[in-house]
Amino acid sequence: MGGAGRACPRLAARRGRAGAPDGGAERLRRRRRRVRRDVRAELAQAPLDRALLAGFAELHLDVRGIDLSSAMVDLARREHPHLGFDVGEMGSLDRRDGELAGVVSWYSLIHVPGPDRGAVLEEFHRVLRPGGTC
Repeated sequence: MGGAGRACPRLAARRGRAGAPDGGAERLRRRRRRVRRDVRAELAQAPLDRALLAGFAELHLDVRGIDLSSAMVDLARREHPHLGFDVGEMGSLDRRDGELAGVVSWYSLIHVPGPDRGAVLEEFHRVLRPGGTC
């Protein structure tokens, strides 16, 4: 994988300014604190992945959720009985090659150990149809 400059030039530019005498590092620290505070507030209101699936369902999209924890799947099923939830693993999706139009894992992929993330992303790629979104 490439560095931050190749993946996101704007982020790399901000990181380059972070140590500048103009206070770039302090701005970055404030921004990180603000993001953490906002995420904590959202987590306190509702688990984000389940809320996200419910939002997609309201757009009349066919969605399914997975979680390693059967307790979390049971909770999700109770809170959103109109949606489908299964116990599963991101690195081994029970889907055919090219079956899905999209895969969303915004608040899950961060919990996959670094050495295993490549395999999970390859699995996402396997189940996505050409032109699919991840």
